[in-house]
Amino acid sequence: MSNEEAEGTPAEEQNLPEAKPETGIVPTTTGTTPVAQESRRDAVREKAQLVSAQQKRSRLIWRSVIGFVAVAVIAAAAIVVTNVVAGEAGKPLSEPKNLVNGGFVVDVDLVSASTSAGNGTITEPTATPEATEEVPVEETPDATPTAAPLNVNIYTDYHDADASAFQIANAVQLAKWVREGAITLTYYPIATVTGQSNGTKYSVRAMASVGCVATYSPVSLFAYHHELLATQPAVETEGYSNAELADLAIAIGADQPKKVRACIEDETFTVWAKKQTDEVAGKKVADSKVKLDGSFLVLIDGVKYVGNPGNAAEFAQAVLKASSDAFYAPTPTPTPSEVATETPAPEATTPAPTESVTPAPGT
Repeated sequence: MSNEEAEGTPAEEQNLPEAKPETGIVPTTTGTTPVAQESRRDAVREKAQLVSAQQKRSRLIWRSVIGFVAVAVIAAAAIVVTNVVAGEAGKPLSEPKNLVNGGFVVDVDLVSASTSAGNGTITEPTATPEATEEVPVEETPDATPTAAPLNVNIYTDYHDADASAFQIANAVQLAKWVREGAITLTYYPIATVTGQSNGTKYSVRAMASVGCVATYSPVSLFAYHHELLATQPAVETEGYSNAELADLAIAIGADQPKKVRACIEDETFTVWAKKQTDEVAGKKVADSKVKLDGSFLVLIDGVKYVGNPGNAAEFAQAVLKASSDAFYAPTPTPTPSEVATETPAPEATTPAPTESVTPAPGT
C-alpha cells in the first residue's frame, strides 16, 4: 500500500459521521438533542402565550383609558354646556329689582327726575307739531280729584319703531298725568325683535340694560326708557353696543354709574329678558283679554289702543273716551235738562203753605 492510500484512509473515516448523520438529529454547536428541541418549542409557545396575555391586558387597559377619557370629555362638555347655560342663564337667572308682576311702575319721583343727557331727554321730549296744535299739554284739563286713575300699561321692545314714535309723541302728557294722579303708568319691557339687529340681539341687551338701571338707579328708569326710544337705532342695524348702552344710562344721570356699567356690560339680566318675553309673548296680558302678538302694545284700562302711535292728540282722545267720568275734563256742570228736572220740586212745595192759609179768627 502506498503512502498516499495509507494517508487517505483515516481522512475518509473521520468524515464519515458528517456525511451520514442519524435521522432526527440536527447538529448544533451546543449539541441539541430532540428533547431539548421540544423543550425549546414549549418555551416559545409559553412565551407567545405570555405575550398574547400581555397584549390582551394592554388592550383592556387602553380601552379603559379611552373609556375614561371619553367619559371625562363628555363630563367636560357637560360642564361647558352647563356653564354656557348658566352663563346665559345666568348670571344666574337673576331678576332686576323694583319689578312688579313683570313691569316697572312709573311714579311721580320717576317722571320728575332731572337728567343731564343732551338728546331726547325726558325733561324736554320732542312732540309732534300736530299734537302741540290739537292738544297742547299745558292746556290739558286737570283730572277730577275724586276719580280713580286709569291704568295705562305699555309693552315695549326697544327696537320697535312704533314704540319709539309713541314715546316721543306722548312722553310729556304721560309724565303730566302721572304727576296729577290721573293715571297709573307701567312699562313692560319685552324683546320680540331680537333677530332684527344683525346678530347682536340688541332687543334683549337693551331690555336687560333697563333692568340694570331699575336695579341700581330706579329713579332714572323713566328717563332712561325715554332715552332708549328717543334715540333708537334704526331697525336692521346692530344697535348700541353694551358699552354705548352704559354710556347712555350714565349720561341721563343714573346713580351708581360703576355698578350700572358693570351690570350692562356683563349682560347680567339677559336671561331674565328672554324668560320674561317668553312668558308674555302670544298670551293675554295685564289681566286683560288682549294678547301680546307684536313688539308694541298699549292698554288703557285693559283696552288695546289701536290709534296712531305717533299722534298725541289721538292717544289723548282715546284716554278721554276710556274715562267714564270725564277723567281728564273739568268737573262737569249741570246741563239745562238736569236743572229742569230739579226745579219743579221746590216749586211744588212753595205754594203749599199758600193754599193752606185759613181765614183770620172772628171772620
